[in-house]
Amino acid sequence: MKVNDRVSQAIRPSRLLSFRNLLNRTLMPKRLEICAQQTSPSFKTAELIQLHRQSRVLLSSVAARHCLIQLSTYLRAIYNCAK
Repeated sequence: MKVNDRVSQAIRPSRLLSFRNLLNRTLMPKRLEICAQQTSPSFKTAELIQLHRQSRVLLSSVAARHCLIQLSTYLRAIYNCAK
């Protein structure tokens, strides 16, 4: 089994779709930036956007699932704060 196949199986399409929807809904609003700074002042919105871009590359690596879950959890916390 190839690495990409294992990663594809590890990341369920519904979870990945929900992750993408979360990114699309929350990356741009100004409220998100304020909440991100309140949640973790050292973690700026630009870094969040960079991580999103890097996550596309990570999809082809073994560490993809772990990294996406961590990023998704962080984004959910920010999204819940911004509601």
